[in-house]
Parts: sequence; structure tokens; C-alpha cells
Amino acid sequence: MKTTIFLFLLALSTCLKSQHLCDVWYSSYKQVGYNSPPSPIYKPGWQLIFNDEFNDNEVNPEYWNKSTNTDDAYHNCLHGIVFNPNNVTEADGSLKLTLSSDDYAGCAHSGAEIKTFSTDDDSFKEFKFYPDSYIEIRVKNLPFSKGAGSAFWLFVAGGGDAEYREIDIWETYSGHKNVLKSNYHWDYGTPEIAAGESQKIHLYKQLFIEPYNLDYQWVNIGCEWHQNIIKFYLNNSLIRTIEVSGLNSEDMPFDPVDKPMHIRLSMQSPLTCDINEDYVDDGELPKNMYVDYIRVYKQSVLKRFHLFKHLLSFVLIQQVKIFHVHIIRMLIILGHPQHLILGLMMIICLLQDGLH
Repeated sequence: MKTTIFLFLLALSTCLKSQHLCDVWYSSYKQVGYNSPPSPIYKPGWQLIFNDEFNDNEVNPEYWNKSTNTDDAYHNCLHGIVFNPNNVTEADGSLKLTLSSDDYAGCAHSGAEIKTFSTDDDSFKEFKFYPDSYIEIRVKNLPFSKGAGSAFWLFVAGGGDAEYREIDIWETYSGHKNVLKSNYHWDYGTPEIAAGESQKIHLYKQLFIEPYNLDYQWVNIGCEWHQNIIKFYLNNSLIRTIEVSGLNSEDMPFDPVDKPMHIRLSMQSPLTCDINEDYVDDGELPKNMYVDYIRVYKQSVLKRFHLFKHLLSFVLIQQVKIFHVHIIRMLIILGHPQHLILGLMMIICLLQDGLH
């Protein structure tokens, strides 16, 4: 009992000494609702520019490239993972990604991935997505069994003069059924110097009482990204915001989210080579993850205009208020009763404006 009280007081003292630490800790715990229905395809203020509702009997080859042990940009068995294109299927209104115990390309287990680019197939027309966009996926059965993982992210490879960018909309890890990890990574155009900002979000149906369970329910996961801000959503509730400005939590300068990026969605095991074959619990395999839809929206010109208009109005109002204050000061200095009455009326107008 004394130990518990001591630890509680120590934690309280730490929080009181560092409000920022408290804010960061508390912000990683979120209460969200269960069983969110599919989002309407129409989203006010946004224009739909890319979507797949997965209503066919095969994966659309014009939209998606299935990763293989060579066509996946940087993954292969030597890195502890291999992708089998046969593990990606579409039927009954859903995309299915499978983590399998079948041998493939020299590995004991294989995962699945789709992406909007190819490193091997020159005929595949890539899809890139730019800042001021919103992407949403509806997914079920996120994998949490031993050795299983999944990720949905926006990505552009670095190299040469290119600057690496990556927004991990989610990453999952075995055993943590109520945790989603989101990240923003960049490399300043120099692969030897990389930086990032990561956070694990602990989800609860009732905060700190009933953990959320992500491994069997449909969930809507979204990400809105602009050059200087990234927002993450679960079931249309905001769960995290990254302000891409100044320094990150490791005192590294942020690089703006200013590069076009591809989409990648994968289900894999962190370690799938023969030498680590006992890491995966074969009794849990095969493991399937289902996707109802993937949609990408571009912020409409009208919405951007409204945002600019509100910002301009705010700036102008502040300038007008400053001008009014100077006039009031002059009227008071003049000291004439009519001037004082006029100054008083202007003060009342400013107060009313402030209340609005």
C-alpha cells in the first residue's frame, strides 16, 4: 500500500513539474465508439479523387500492385519478411489480405501487400497523392496474434535528390489489441540523417476501464494531411494531431509534408524467415484481414477558399481593433464630452465583437 501511494505521489509530482509530459501521456489514451457504420462516400468540403469499394471478384490491377519477394521496394526475406501475391484476394465485397504459414520464396511464412506503385513492372501506372488530402479505410480483423503485424501508410522512397517521406496511418503489433501506432518519418534528403515523430494511441471503449478491441470489428481509420499538420481519425473521431513545425520530441527540425506519396497496405509478420520460424504462432494461421473500401479525397477549392477567407477576416478584424484602440486613445486625450461618448460607444462595439 505504501509503495502504491509513493508511486502515485511520484507520478503526480512528475506531472506537476512537467505539464508537457502530462499532456503527452494523457493524449495517448483515447475513448472512441464501437461499431461505426461505413462513412458516406460524399464528404462535405472534399472531392473524391480515388476509391476502391472492392465489389469485384478480383483485385483491380490498374489501381493496385501486389507486392512479391522482389517487387516491394525494400522488403524481402533477408529483411525478415516476404510478400506472396497469392495472399491478396477480393470477393464478397471485401479485399482480403492473408498471413500464411505456407512456404514461399525460401521463407517459412508469407504476408500480403498492395500498393499504388511498382518497382518491377514498368507498365503499371502509379498513383501519387498530394498534401491537402484525406484518406480513409474501413478495415476488420487487424492482426494481433503472436508474430503478426499490419500497416497502412503513405510513402515516397528517398535516394539521390529525392527526400524520403512516410506517414504511418497505423501500425499494429502482436498482443496489443487496443493500440495503434502512428508516425511521420523524413530524412532531409540525406538517408544518413533520418528523423521521426511517433506515438502509440491506447484506445478504450470506456477510458481506462474497458479497452477497445480492434481484432474483430469494422473500424474506419482516416488521415488528413497538409504541409504543416497531420490528423489521425478512428471512427470519425480525432485521435491524434502532429503539428509539423519547429522541433520534434527529439529536438530535430520537422520537414514539411510537401511530397507526393503512394499508398501501401500490408499484413505481415515482423520475422518470417526460416531461422525465425518459431517466432510466429502457426496455430493462429492463416490470419485474414478484410478491407471494405479505401478512399482518397482532395480538399475542395471552395473549402480552401473559406479557410483563407476566415484567416484573412481574422487578420483584418485584429487590425481594425488595433486601429479602433488608437482612435479611442485619441478621443480620450482630446477630452471633449462628445469625444468621450464616441469613444465609449466604440469600446462597447469592441466588447460585443469579442463576445462573438
